[in-house]
Amino acid sequence: MKKMLLIISLLSLSSASYAAGSNFTGNVNLLVGMKSMSDDAWESGGIENHTEFGILFNLKQERWPVSITADLLRSSDSNGDLEGTTTELNLGVTKHWQQNQFTPYVGGGIAIINADISLNSFSDDETELGVWGKAGIFTTLDDGTNLGIEVRHSYAETDFNGTDVEIGGFHAGFFVGYHW
Repeated sequence: MKKMLLIISLLSLSSASYAAGSNFTGNVNLLVGMKSMSDDAWESGGIENHTEFGILFNLKQERWPVSITADLLRSSDSNGDLEGTTTELNLGVTKHWQQNQFTPYVGGGIAIINADISLNSFSDDETELGVWGKAGIFTTLDDGTNLGIEVRHSYAETDFNGTDVEIGGFHAGFFVGYHW
């Protein structure tokens, strides 16, 4: 997953550099927030409220009705020796509506979610395909700086040691980034 984070980061930066000189617009934002895991498997261990960090990227050619979106999110929580971590790659589309100083948006698509639960020397790591949807609003300052908030829900299920466990969840956070 660390390799995936590096690849997405490099693609985001190279795409932003290319798009800045063409008829593309886009955003690269850094998100800080939380992810709430509602499945009993997370709640019973006291690791259901994850701190989350992410990179949000979208790119839109001027004739396209929507932006292509690639978001990478990583969350974790721990309770003593018990630790839970998720990494999500959310791919899809986002629709933005420019409204004076603010830009509301909605988006959705497929999610590739990796979850890891570890306790002492035991660890279970699973990756599943799921879905996600998001909504948010941001403003872009004169220098191209984005400031915004976002909520999102992702869904996928996996099997941890013979138990079906939901590895998506409710996400909420704020972000800062760059618009070109």
